[in-house]
Amino acid sequence: MKVDFLYSVLTDTSDTGTGIAGFNWNILIEYAVYIFIIVIGLLVLALIKRKSRLPSHTELRDLMGKLGEKLRTLIAYCESSSKPAEGQNGGSKVEKLTKLLYDSDKLYYQLSLSAEKEKDVDLQTAAQYIGEARKLLQSYKFIKPDKEDLKKLNQALESINLSMRCMDNILERDVDLKKQKQKG
Repeated sequence: MKVDFLYSVLTDTSDTGTGIAGFNWNILIEYAVYIFIIVIGLLVLALIKRKSRLPSHTELRDLMGKLGEKLRTLIAYCESSSKPAEGQNGGSKVEKLTKLLYDSDKLYYQLSLSAEKEKDVDLQTAAQYIGEARKLLQSYKFIKPDKEDLKKLNQALESINLSMRCMDNILERDVDLKKQKQKG
């Protein structure tokens, strides 16, 4: 009985849209839809904000360490196997290098944005070192690195190590600033 009444009130097609005691159910439903749309919009904005958050200095240092480790792995792989296995056609070297290029591009972008946001010269220096490494890696984009030609890969590794030293200095500075803030 109650369900039939509710159904008749909700599906009432009269022009006034009023139910018992002049209560306007159409407006209530309309406002409920508006509230639902607003809540969904706020959730989407929160998700966008979370995804576009820049990494902290510690996270950037960890990303640099991972990039350096991947490059060391690639160099060791290139040194150990001068010729690809049968049917492999050097594909794994190219795949590793492509992934390494993608990671270096992403790290360079994040470092540049962080440096611009914080107006930090040390972060900009670290970004420049990663940019150097990126350029050195791009020279292998269309050729497979072999055992004899690892000079640029080693230079890229050195650039990544220099950027890691810059980030270590930044992290030390952050610790000092935190101590000063706690004292004062």
